[in-house]
Amino acid sequence: MLGSIGAVLPELLDLMGAFHFAEPVWWRVGYSKLKGDTLDYLGIPGLHLAGSQGIIVIAICQALLMVGPEYARYCGIEALEPLGIYLPGDINYPGGTLFDPLNLSRNPATFEELKVKEIKNGRLAMVAWLGFFAQAAVTGKGPVQNLIEHISDPLHNNLFSALKSM
Repeated sequence: MLGSIGAVLPELLDLMGAFHFAEPVWWRVGYSKLKGDTLDYLGIPGLHLAGSQGIIVIAICQALLMVGPEYARYCGIEALEPLGIYLPGDINYPGGTLFDPLNLSRNPATFEELKVKEIKNGRLAMVAWLGFFAQAAVTGKGPVQNLIEHISDPLHNNLFSALKSM
């Protein structure tokens, strides 16, 4: 769900004039990086992460950062012990102070309920992103701009009129 906020907030701040981003619409940021544009991190001029290197550096960093957690998830946490890495918890739900600093898993019944809530939250986030993808593909605009246009004229700015104009 934080990803949804990350897609909506820059566009909202840019439309309100509170903060200017080089590219506030979420799907155009990736396109800008593919074109080779340099984007300022958090909109701060001069703060570049993988600026001129482009999408290759971003892909390499992503791969390096995800190898460890995905390997641990695939093989189980016990598989990391021969490498000298000891993590608390069982295979599928790590737990322990590293993954649960607020100790929310101390009550087993509450912990099972929180697992179900996490799955439901993940599914809701996937539905939200499906809406973002569909809006971007059909209208070519960001979610906030689409919402503003729909509120201003709901009879002419909706899914049916967008599909009819295609």
